[in-house]
Amino acid sequence: MAQKGVVFKTTLSSSQCAELFKQGWQSTRGVMGRVTEAVDAVSGQGLRDFYTPTDDAFSSFERRPDHAIGVQVLSLAGGIRAGGTPIHMYIFEEGAAREVQLVSKYTITGGIGAARVVRKFLSPFQVADPGLKIVDGNV
Repeated sequence: MAQKGVVFKTTLSSSQCAELFKQGWQSTRGVMGRVTEAVDAVSGQGLRDFYTPTDDAFSSFERRPDHAIGVQVLSLAGGIRAGGTPIHMYIFEEGAAREVQLVSKYTITGGIGAARVVRKFLSPFQVADPGLKIVDGNV
């Protein structure tokens, strides 16, 4: 599985980052997304809920985030059965600043959608923190 993502430095607090992550999710919820969420709610699959991402077996070799949150971005095109497009936010505390990673994994056909989702989630951060510095990314 491949991934699209962006890594940036910000002086926003972790709680501000969490609120901006929610705003990013809300910005992806067009009419069709809301219809899909309604179907998801009725079906009881729980895809529209926020969750704590679980890492793979190799994560113990890497630096661990101080905070992590994930959500599935649902769309009618992706369908509920496909589970939508996942996006995760990882926050690493660095004193007065934070390193934030927005990551969306995708399969062979989902690269364009994953990149679009990451950009939509990044946008509220850029508005809230004009001093935000992108240090890595492939979106």
